[in-house]
Amino acid sequence: MGLSVRTEVWVEDLAESWHGQVREARMDIVVQTAGERYYLDVVCFHPFSRKGARRTHASGGSTLAQETAKRERYATCEPMSGRRLTTARFVPVAVSTYGSVGDAARELFLALETAARRDKPRYTVRQLGWLERLVGAAAVHGNARGVLDAYAPPDGQERAGVAHRAGRAGVRGGHEGARAARAAARAT
Repeated sequence: MGLSVRTEVWVEDLAESWHGQVREARMDIVVQTAGERYYLDVVCFHPFSRKGARRTHASGGSTLAQETAKRERYATCEPMSGRRLTTARFVPVAVSTYGSVGDAARELFLALETAARRDKPRYTVRQLGWLERLVGAAAVHGNARGVLDAYAPPDGQERAGVAHRAGRAGVRGGHEGARAARAAARAT
């Protein structure tokens, strides 16, 4: 696509408000195009609470709420004067563990895809929205990987067999999985 992309970059021209202090910000991704620079900060969140109830917008259960929290954390303008602190465009990338991508990221991805289709013939065969689908799939895959790792066989640090059997039983979910996990632990 003709982009320069760097990850985990400390940027001095963007301030981060952190526990009442202001410091330079660390961006997850910095994208440089021919005409513009984008600072991307990614948040992947789960839209449900621990008890299984859907989180509300106010409790951070939507991509818009997560984007708003990121915008509040990183000031792009001075509070008093309103003077812009950076020439880069800050884009919060909010992705749910179910693959839903926020509007700000969707807009950026569409602009990058459109530019790529215009400038590089090989991208004309791709259907618009492929970056959004890729990021959503990565979030789902990362979430699934975390679940699989949580129920994987022990790495030698725990008693052999107990965590593995309890983990496999826990995959069933609900009270049945919990009972099976306790029974497996008592059996050894």
